[in-house]
Amino acid sequence: MSASESTGNSYNSESSENAVKPPFGEITAPDGKPFDLTNTVVGLGDAATVPIAEMDEEKWDKWVYVMDKDCVYLAEPLGTAYNSVDNANIFDSENETFEGAPATVKHEYKKYKIGDKFGDLTVDYAESSVNAMDPTAFDGCMVGFKGEVTATGFCMISDLSEGYVAEHDILFFPDADCKSLPIMNYGTGEDELFTFKVGDFVGVNEFFGYITLGNTDEMSGVDLSAIPGEGKLVKVSVTIKDPFFKHVNSFAYSMAAELVSIEAIA
Repeated sequence: MSASESTGNSYNSESSENAVKPPFGEITAPDGKPFDLTNTVVGLGDAATVPIAEMDEEKWDKWVYVMDKDCVYLAEPLGTAYNSVDNANIFDSENETFEGAPATVKHEYKKYKIGDKFGDLTVDYAESSVNAMDPTAFDGCMVGFKGEVTATGFCMISDLSEGYVAEHDILFFPDADCKSLPIMNYGTGEDELFTFKVGDFVGVNEFFGYITLGNTDEMSGVDLSAIPGEGKLVKVSVTIKDPFFKHVNSFAYSMAAELVSIEAIA
């Protein structure tokens, strides 16, 4: 896997003699190195963006975020996933927990730039940012990829609308064998596992629970016969393309991709 090297510089104002340094200290990125602000832009309250080298005191009074539009932090999955089907022998149905499952895991994040490869995926869009609401910590990332990968897990068609899930959304829950997709689950030192529950299906994984693979109301040309019906769960191998992941503000996260094909597996 290809990752870009961090420069290690937090900020360099030499490109503009009038530049004013940010009103916050050094930010640690998920790779453990200083978040490099040199080529970032600053979002202002009037929706304008300004290169950080052009910021003055008056502009810093209106800052909303600082963003690097060519940088994202990704980690390889560890294979940490449990669910009430594959791991029925350690599943406590009363408490909906898994015996021996860790609460957190430690990922090794690396910095990626547009054009870098993560396995068979190429980074096509990247954002990393610091937010004025909490300028003491790294805020998060968004990343889009080009390319196709195959992954294994469980799939279902949602039979209800709830939260971020719409009726007829195709939901894919990666299993422990899913190693083709990156992790973007930033924590403080360690990353919490995500817990999900759909009907009687309960699980935890190092992703964001599930990946949305489109909605059947808007899909054509894909054979969905492997999924037995709305609200029914099935173990599958899926081929997906151009995934897009988001994790900002510590709580706003989502994973989506285009479904190419799906096959039920034993």
